[in-house]
Amino acid sequence: MVAYPPRSPMDPVVADALRRQRDVKPKLEFERLPGSYVSDHSSMSPVTVTRVTGHLGLKALLYKTPVHMDFDGDPEAYAAPVSVTNLRRRDASDEFEECHQ
Repeated sequence: MVAYPPRSPMDPVVADALRRQRDVKPKLEFERLPGSYVSDHSSMSPVTVTRVTGHLGLKALLYKTPVHMDFDGDPEAYAAPVSVTNLRRRDASDEFEECHQ
């Protein structure tokens, strides 16, 4: 059998705080955000966004969208990075012009 040394008494303020914490029931609040959110602008599939707030200052946004995986490694699968100096939207005609210069 193992003999442990006796515990020193806990500070009464800390002991009281721990005792009261057992009775606290953390609560989450859910609020649907207004707006027309979509998963992409081609299919226009609607996405519900929910704000969650809770115990100890928790803040989060919940949403669910499909994930499209690129398994073939095609370098043209995603749009080119946006330039910091040129923030205009790129489209297929831009790609065509760059390839044929």
